[in-house]
Amino acid sequence: LLGSVSFWVLRFTTVPVMIVKPESGDATVRKILYPVDGSTPSEEGLSLAAGLSSILTIPLYLFHVTESGYKAPKHVECSMSALRERGTEVELMVRQGNPKERITELVNSESGILTVLGSETATGIDVVKMGSVAEHLFANTIMPTIVVPKKPYPRY
Repeated sequence: LLGSVSFWVLRFTTVPVMIVKPESGDATVRKILYPVDGSTPSEEGLSLAAGLSSILTIPLYLFHVTESGYKAPKHVECSMSALRERGTEVELMVRQGNPKERITELVNSESGILTVLGSETATGIDVVKMGSVAEHLFANTIMPTIVVPKKPYPRY
C-alpha cells in the first residue's frame, strides 16, 4: 500500500501526481490507458493523457466499463473523434463489469501500461470518498499511474 505521505499527497494535490512503485522494475511505457466514465474528473486528465501519447509517440487507449452491454456512451465516442482530428492515435476498449476490477485486470495483464486517471481533489469529508479506482489500482498493481485532480478553484 501507499505510505502515509503518498496517501495525503494524492488526496490534497492540485496538480497531477505520478506514482511509481519500486517493484515496477522496468516500467517502460508502451501504451497509455485512460479510463473514462463521462464524469468531470474522468474528463480532466484526457488532454494530459493525449499529450503524453503524442510526445511519447505511443497509443492512447480509452477504457470504458459498463454494467451491461459493450457499447460506449456517445460522449466517449465524441472524445475519440476529437482526439483523432488532432492526430492522436487512440483506440477504445469497452468491457462489462466492475470498473475497479476490470481496470486492474487490464493493467496487470501486460507490462508497459501507464494509467492516467482523473480524480476529485479531496478536502474535509471528501477524503473518505476517495476509496476510488485510483486507490484500488495503487493497492493492486505495480505499473506507474498518474492521477490528475479536478481543476482547482482559484485561490485568492
